Amino acid sequence: MVVIDERGEISSIYRGIMQNDLGIRTDVINDIPKSIGMKIAIRSMAPQVLIADEIGSVQDSEVIKYAVCCGVKGIFTAHGNSIEDVMKNPELKELIQEKIFEIKSYVKYREMSADEVEAAIKQINVTNRLSQSVLNNDIAAFWLDDKNELREGVPLPFPIMTKVFKGFRKGEIMTYAMPSNAGKSRFTVNLACNIAFRHKKKVLVVSNEMTEDKMRLCLLTTIINNPEIQKFHKQKLIKNESELLEFKFRADNPKEVLLDEQGFIKKLDNETQEQFVKRLPSISTEFNQIMEVTKWLNEQVNNSVYFVHLTEYTNNDLHEVISNYMYKDGIEYVFYDTLKSDVNNIGDANELKKTATLLSELAQKFNIFIGASIQLSENTTLPINLTINDLSVSKTIKEVFDSLTLFKQIQRNHLGDYEYSDTDRFTTCRDLEVFEDPDVRYYIAVIDKNRAGAKPKLLFRLNLAYNEWHELGYVKLKEKYNDLNTN
Repeated sequence: MVVIDERGEISSIYRGIMQNDLGIRTDVINDIPKSIGMKIAIRSMAPQVLIADEIGSVQDSEVIKYAVCCGVKGIFTAHGNSIEDVMKNPELKELIQEKIFEIKSYVKYREMSADEVEAAIKQINVTNRLSQSVLNNDIAAFWLDDKNELREGVPLPFPIMTKVFKGFRKGEIMTYAMPSNAGKSRFTVNLACNIAFRHKKKVLVVSNEMTEDKMRLCLLTTIINNPEIQKFHKQKLIKNESELLEFKFRADNPKEVLLDEQGFIKKLDNETQEQFVKRLPSISTEFNQIMEVTKWLNEQVNNSVYFVHLTEYTNNDLHEVISNYMYKDGIEYVFYDTLKSDVNNIGDANELKKTATLLSELAQKFNIFIGASIQLSENTTLPINLTINDLSVSKTIKEVFDSLTLFKQIQRNHLGDYEYSDTDRFTTCRDLEVFEDPDVRYYIAVIDKNRAGAKPKLLFRLNLAYNEWHELGYVKLKEKYNDLNTN
C-alpha cells in the first residue's frame, strides 16, 4: 500500500519519519503533487492499493484512470458536503459515471462516539476475515499443497518435537507445564526467539510473571548464545546472563588492563559508567560482539518480539491485548506466561478453564498460534510417570488444549536411573552425563496430549545461565526399573 501525502496531513512525516502509524507494509510519498506521486508509485513500487487525499484535478483524474488500467485499487477522498456536491466537479463526475469510482458515504459515523467507531471498524476487520467456503472446491490443490499448515507449521527449535507436533500450527493452542522456578518463562522466550528471528515472524509474549526488564535480559542472553540464531547475527560467542547483567567482559590483552579477581575488565575507581563504556571498545572484542548483536536486534523491525506485562490479568484484558496486537501489528504467534485463572477468581478451577477456553477460541477464530505455560506440582519424584494429575491447576482444562507437554527435572541422585537414544526403538542407548555446574539440568518432557499423533517421552538438557535448551532424544528408565517404565 502506498499513501500519497502531498501536504503531510495523513502521516505527519517529520525528518523522514512517520509520526502517525499507518500500519505494516505501508509506504508514504510526500511533499510532491498527488498526480506525480501516484505516477511514481505505480511505475516503480507496484502497489496493490493507492491512497490519496483531496483529489479533483484533471491530472489526478488521468492518473487514477491509469492506475485502474494497471490493476491498482485505490482509496481517495474529495471535498463535498454531499454526493451531489461532489458530482459538481466535472473530473470526479466523469470518474463516477465511468464506474471507476464507487462513492461511499459514512455519514452514520458522524453520529457515533469514538468507541462506537472503533468497535465498528474492528467488526469490519473480523467480518472481512470470515469467508464462505465450499469444502469440495479445489480439494486436489489443498491435498497436494506441501505448505499446508495441517501438514507442518513453523518448526520448533527441536527436531523431534517438530516432527511430533508438526510444528507451531495456526489455529491451535500448545501448552507446556513446569514446576515453579523451573524455567517456564525462559522456555517461552526460547520458543519466541526461534519463531521471530529464525523464521522471520512477529511474536507477542504476554506475561503475568516476568517483568519487561527481566524478559529483555533473557532475550539478549538467548540471542547471544543460540547457535542457530548466531548464523543470522554472525557473532559466535557465549555469555551467561549474570555476566551480561553485571557488565563483565574479557580483555583482548589481559596483561595490559586492570582485571578483577574473576579475570574480567575492572572498572576504575573514579570511572563513571559512561567513561567505562567508551573505554571498552578498544580493549574488548567480546564487548564489541555483543554490541553488534544489539545492533542486529534493532534492525529486525519486521520480525520482532512484542511484550505486554499483565498485572491485572482478567480474561477481558487478555482478550483485548491479543486482539489489538493481531489487528494493529498482524501478530500471528502468541505466548501466554503463565496460564492462570482470572485475577478476580484466583484458585477457581472453572474460571481457569474459561481462560483456557478463551485462548483456544482466539486461536481458532483468528487462525493464530497460541502457546501457554502452566504450573506443575512439585510432588512427583519420578518424572517419567508424569500425567495430567501432576498439574497444580484444574485437570479438566486438558480437553481444551491441542497439546500438553509436562516437564520435570531429574534430580542429581536419579541421573543413573535413565538412559536415552536417538530413536524411539532404543537400539543404542546412552547414559546421562553428570555435570558439576548447578545451572545444568536434565528434564524429561512427557507429551500427555497431542492431536497430531505421537506421545513420546523426550530428554532435554538445560543450561539456565545461557538459556540453552538441547533436545537429546527419547528417554526411558533403565531395565532394572522396568516395572515403573509406564507408557
